[in-house]
Amino acid sequence: MTVNKTRYSSYNYKRLAPFLEAVRELPEQSFTFTRDGYEPLSIENLEYTFKGYPVWGMMHTYDMNGDTMRDPDMTFLVDFSTGNIIPHTFQQDNCPFTQYGTLYQEVWEDEGHWRPSLRARLDRFLKDWITNILDQGFKPEQAAENEVTPEQFAEAVTE
Repeated sequence: MTVNKTRYSSYNYKRLAPFLEAVRELPEQSFTFTRDGYEPLSIENLEYTFKGYPVWGMMHTYDMNGDTMRDPDMTFLVDFSTGNIIPHTFQQDNCPFTQYGTLYQEVWEDEGHWRPSLRARLDRFLKDWITNILDQGFKPEQAAENEVTPEQFAEAVTE
């Protein structure tokens, strides 16, 4: 099943692809990038598909009263063959204007219904967020510099 491109899907892919490729090279396909003065940035292959596309997640986090807070957490569909990223979900913790303090939104409510205006807003948000990530100096090379060998990963998982 194909998912239509969005206004910034190719642009977002081109700018985020170096991070995705760096994380794909790691055995765990997950990495937390760090930069002094900024919240950690985690990117991971969530290892499931939606509408035939792999779903990836990206989030900034901070700690509040011992809890890890998402600031924000976004998932997106990645079409590596055409070079497109399509927004999927958005979550933001510690939102004072929500009943439970967390804002959670899904582009696809179920298989047959989707929210085009939300997808457009998240597409634009992702564009701006990637710009901020790059401006803050996060580098995809950090993943390779801190790479764990497959043997080290297997050992850590079995401990």
